[in-house]
Amino acid sequence: MFRDEENRIIDLLRQMQQADDPQACEIASLLIEETLVYRDWLLASGQPALTVGDTRAALTGLERLVNGEALPDGLTEAQRTLVARWYERITIEWADSYDSRDQE
Repeated sequence: MFRDEENRIIDLLRQMQQADDPQACEIASLLIEETLVYRDWLLASGQPALTVGDTRAALTGLERLVNGEALPDGLTEAQRTLVARWYERITIEWADSYDSRDQE
């Protein structure tokens, strides 16, 4: 059961990679990587695994955060943490990306 749920999470995030926009593909790759790191941390610390529902809720939260809106009510701690990790990772990567473009 766990492996099926894990595969569904990865499939959900990989759907984002299928966009024609290279920046969207880059962001999707970052989200996938960060989700797997967080999932592994949760499992190693004995906490419940992420579900597809958790990932979808976190994606909704990330979208709202990026749009300058408040996070949705009712997010679990794991969902809020995933949103925060994604947001931090994206903003750090973008800052690094823009810094390296400025130096070219």
